[in-house]
Amino acid sequence: MLDLRLLGLARGGGGVLGVAGEEDEGPRLLAHERRPAILTYYSPVVDYANKAVEMPWYMLRWRREAETLHVPMFEGVEFAKGWRNVPDLVRLELLSDEKMQVYSVRVVFTARFGGLR
Repeated sequence: MLDLRLLGLARGGGGVLGVAGEEDEGPRLLAHERRPAILTYYSPVVDYANKAVEMPWYMLRWRREAETLHVPMFEGVEFAKGWRNVPDLVRLELLSDEKMQVYSVRVVFTARFGGLR
């Protein structure tokens, strides 16, 4: 399960107090979404047989045990106007019962602008 949060920072005068004299409350949650991300399952028998047959390719480093997931999130999300509603931070959590190794993560934002100029 992937848990993604977009947070906005309270931009003030640079200190603890903001422009209007209010205390800085820290990051504000602007958007939150959870999506399932399922890896391909292989039964133990099939997995061992596949590894045994393809062992030469693994030894030559022509094949590796890795899987890339593309999980689209926040389709159609809109933010209200104003500088306070611009996301500054991204928090991505990987929730799993099993032990996993993550080598890299990339978050890509694609904007579709609409309306009148």
